[in-house]
Amino acid sequence: MNIKIKNIITVILMCMIVLISGVLLLFGKEKLYSESERRKLESFPEITLHNVLSGNYMTAFEAAVTDNFPFRDTFRRIKAYTSKTFFRQLDNNGIYTCDGHISKIEYPLKYEMLDFAAEKFQNIDKTY
Repeated sequence: MNIKIKNIITVILMCMIVLISGVLLLFGKEKLYSESERRKLESFPEITLHNVLSGNYMTAFEAAVTDNFPFRDTFRRIKAYTSKTFFRQLDNNGIYTCDGHISKIEYPLKYEMLDFAAEKFQNIDKTY
């Protein structure tokens, strides 16, 4: 196949992906919570003159689009799989898995977190 035709097909496919993603984002249902990340997702901001002129609207809009992008969880899974399998990275966004255990290394060490965890472990020990 001619290189020019391959380039045209690639451009057309990318345009279709962007267009379909935009339509799904525009007309899709806004998610409020992410089960996989265990956090509240950003919602789309209200369009006001103050928000637009101050620049706050676009910042909030970008965060909302990122959180509500179509098939976001699927893309996150693909990214994690390829990072671990093909690029041999030991972590995914600072989260490590080994022998069925999941952990995160905090650096620098936060002593408040250690005190909090020790208190929780002591409560569990006393209770059970």
